[in-house]
Formats: sequence, C-alpha cells, structure tokens
Amino acid sequence: MPRVVVTVFMPFMTDIKVVSRILYGFQKAIVEGGLEVKIVMQTFLVGELYKYADEISGRVCDGAIILGMEEGDVSFLRENNFDVPVLLFNRVTEKYSTVYVDDYEVGNKVARLFKARGHKNVGLVLPAQRGKAGNMRKLGFLDGCQECGLDINPLYICEDILHVNGGKNAVDELIARCEKAGVVLPTAMFVFITEMTVGVMHELALNGIRVPENMEIVSYGDNFMEEQMFPSVTAVKMEVEEMGKRCLEIIVQLIRLGTKEPSVSLFPTPLVVRMSCGGFPE
Repeated sequence: MPRVVVTVFMPFMTDIKVVSRILYGFQKAIVEGGLEVKIVMQTFLVGELYKYADEISGRVCDGAIILGMEEGDVSFLRENNFDVPVLLFNRVTEKYSTVYVDDYEVGNKVARLFKARGHKNVGLVLPAQRGKAGNMRKLGFLDGCQECGLDINPLYICEDILHVNGGKNAVDELIARCEKAGVVLPTAMFVFITEMTVGVMHELALNGIRVPENMEIVSYGDNFMEEQMFPSVTAVKMEVEEMGKRCLEIIVQLIRLGTKEPSVSLFPTPLVVRMSCGGFPE
C-alpha cells in the first residue's frame, strides 16, 4: 500500500512529557503494525488553530490528528468542513473521530475512593492553567465529594503552576491557610498531574506530614515517577502511549477506507494501587 501522510497538530506548551508519550504511541503503531505512514508535525498556539485551516487539506496531507486544544479550537473545527479525516486526542465532538478518556469519571472515581476509605476532609491540587479535560476532572471530583458527603473546604483547593514547584507551592499554601484559619489539614488529597505530585510528596515530607499515615495521596496520569517515588503513589492511569497508538491506527484506517465517518474510542482509566493510598475495600 502507498504511504499516507498524517499531519499532527501539536500545541506549543512548556511541558511536553504527555506529547512525547503520544509520539511514542505513534511509533509503536508504525513498528508493531507495519503502517506505511509519514508523520508531519505542525505546532500551533492554543486558541489559534484557525490559522492553519489550509493545512487540514488534501493538498497537504491525507489525514490530521489534533492534540491539546481549548474550546475555541474545538469550535473552529465544528464550524468548518475538511476534505480529509480528522481525529481529536481527548476531545469529544459528534463531528470528528476521537480517542479519549472520561475525565469527569476520573475525578468522580477518586472522590468515591476517598469516601470508601473513610475520609471526611479531602483536598485538591491542580494547575491554574488547564483545558476542558482538567475542568471536567475537577467538576467530577467536586460533584463526587458532594454526593459522598465529603468536606471539600475551599481552603483545601490549591492551584499553582503545572510544575514540580507548583506542587511544592500548593502544599505550602495549604498548610499556611489551615494554620491561619485554625482548621485541620485534609486526610486525603487528589493531585491532578504527575509533575505536581512529585512536588507535593517532597513538601509533605519536609513538613513532617507522613504519607499515607497522615494523608493519603492519589495522582492522575501514572508514569514511572509515581512508581519510583517513596512511598510510591497510587494513581488513576491514563494510558497515553496506547491512546497515541490507537489514534494513528484509526486515522490510517479512515484514510484507507476513504471515509470521514467519526470513529469513537473510549479508553479505561484503571486505579493503580500503590503505597500512598489503598484501593476500594472489598
């Protein structure tokens, strides 16, 4: 079969760890599946995908995979038609193919876990700048806390930069807030992303807050860092590499079939239980 050309639209971002894992998934699809694919990378600024409308065209490529959009970018795609198949990574529309996870369910699952483990006061650490997926995860967690009767005091919700230092800052802010208000620290905390989890674990240890004895921690993402930290960190797993692999498999299939009919692939988000937090009681 002739080689197909797939343009991957990748947003400019300071942290590219997730993107590198997606790209590894593309490589797996090519090597393991013997796909004849040429991948062309196109960087765009979040919110400015519309500037590349002419690049999503049969004159340039046979299909497109688009990563890391904000709502404005998704609206641009909804309002336009393209002559090649388009697939979105972790964004859902009725118009285009997608490979995604249920971010709302991720947050809700962590809330149910904390309830099942007997916690009453729980906290949340998340990046100040986040897209729709992050907002849905936050909403799922907050809704789950309300449904489970958990106290999610606003003092326990800490936002900072998406970085190890952001996790450290969040813990320092949490401790300072609780001391000033004369309230106890939460006994469990959901951290939105691996990089911040590293900082959270470091700062808790420096302040003599023992994990899991004084506070249980659950992270989201799950890569080698959660496994290598001590104590190792329980995480809800996003199977990024396999999602990337599936993206390329689907777009190539659509190109070969000559169809733009949407293909939807929902990935599971299993809980990987380690030392920082136990699992659901049996």
